[in-house]
Amino acid sequence: MFWLPVFYTTNANSVINKMDELRERILVNDFNVIAITETWVKEEIIDSELSVDGYVLYRKDRKSDRQCRGGGVMILVKTSLKSKSLTKLNDIKFQDSVWCHIELNQSKLIIGVCYRSTASLAENNDELSKLIKQATNVPLGTQIMILGDFNYPDIDYKNEEHGIGPGTGLEASLQIISECGLHQHVHDYTRYRADQNPSILD
Repeated sequence: MFWLPVFYTTNANSVINKMDELRERILVNDFNVIAITETWVKEEIIDSELSVDGYVLYRKDRKSDRQCRGGGVMILVKTSLKSKSLTKLNDIKFQDSVWCHIELNQSKLIIGVCYRSTASLAENNDELSKLIKQATNVPLGTQIMILGDFNYPDIDYKNEEHGIGPGTGLEASLQIISECGLHQHVHDYTRYRADQNPSILD
């Protein structure tokens, strides 16, 4: 299996205000792929404000007609890697996701980054399930890496269970993960907040 060094972050502030810091970290660490959730970027921000020298930018912004802040996702891929946008996945109705694929020596790596808000409605959750099903419906040998913030703190990925009753959408999420043969690579807590149990949201 071919692995790429990946830098993944969720920002509490707009990525546009952190671009200088991000560019510096990318140059120091020489990452191949950077996936970012909650960019808070809207369509009026042009690509040059988000670009990093030596990287191809893929982005999907929070729509300007949505009054709430947050959302938005982007991927940066080194130009030395042969990458291309995955239109069939980027056109799906799920609100916040962006996808590309990278040609490897003997196979293809599909990379997607998703953000599911805590305010996500059932319809949007259903679209996420459809998206994951379509993304994993690929030829044998294709590798898939799905990154993001799914805001399901009650899911125990190790034991594939949750402690909440039916009707929460958690069952459907776990079922999709199982059906599509996905494996959780993050084992350490990614979210710590006062008066809340730590959880894995990513």
